[in-house]
Amino acid sequence: MEVTQDDFDGWKNHSVTREVFKILEERKAKIAHLLAQGGALIAPDNAVAVGQYKEIDDLITMGYEDMFPVKEE
Repeated sequence: MEVTQDDFDGWKNHSVTREVFKILEERKAKIAHLLAQGGALIAPDNAVAVGQYKEIDDLITMGYEDMFPVKEE
């Protein structure tokens, strides 16, 4: 399947996608709050929480080029 920039932009701006991203932002905020309240001091849970936070952030900020790198010809 080929996904164009327009396809990606349409998906990213779709109301369902926006709602999912809103929920992901809420989860990210909960993780940040947990870490700030001392969760960052408890190994190995701290590494898991930081990984979850980073993965959510990567999903939310991902761009078309991140998913579909430009092919050099």
